Amino acid sequence: MAHLAVDVTGLTHHYNTTSTQPILKDLSLTLDKGQTLALIGASGSGKSTLLNIIGGLEPVQQGSVSVFSKPLQSADDAALTQLRRNTIGIVYQSFNLIPTLSVTDNIKLPMALDGVARDEQRTRIEQLLEKIGLDHRSNAFPDALSGGEQQRVAIARAVVHRPALLLADEPTGNLDATTGQQVMHLLQDLVAEHNTTLLMVTHSSTVAGYADRVLTMSDGTLKEHSEHASSANTW
Repeated sequence: MAHLAVDVTGLTHHYNTTSTQPILKDLSLTLDKGQTLALIGASGSGKSTLLNIIGGLEPVQQGSVSVFSKPLQSADDAALTQLRRNTIGIVYQSFNLIPTLSVTDNIKLPMALDGVARDEQRTRIEQLLEKIGLDHRSNAFPDALSGGEQQRVAIARAVVHRPALLLADEPTGNLDATTGQQVMHLLQDLVAEHNTTLLMVTHSSTVAGYADRVLTMSDGTLKEHSEHASSANTW
């Protein structure tokens, strides 16, 4: 369907070929373009696994997954790499910044891989550094940054190539409450600017409160949250 960003149907997934108990069980999910969806649930419930499958980082074992009408189960490694470069941005809980690269060069990497012209790279980086409040830290290396600053750089790197779909795995998981709120406001602003679709995995009801929809994962299945996420401070 033209308005769907993500379409998951009948997805079943095992950790490995010897496991008898699936981590995901006949799971289905649709996500509209421009929508923000939060997945909540206990640790080990399969939230990150689902995110990794949608991001093309883990294979579709059984069922179907489409991202902007591109079926992942029939895509080879080259096609999945191209999809991530052109369409998907990923924000990791552990930041995953390259320690030997400066802030500027970490943000630049996706554009360099995508062949964006150097002048355009410079323009986008300058705009993003100003937006995330780190223009004065452009030449710093990750180990000189606070956790909140590293996460802001990680978000800038994830959105610099202007992906249509942004996947965020516990985007505030390593941050205190105040810094977590700052990061979520930044994500909101960047998503709104380009009408980006955002899928977040979180254990925080506060983070889930920023979403248009909240789904709870339990025992390998999803259900719509019965009420909108609590605004309690549970970072």
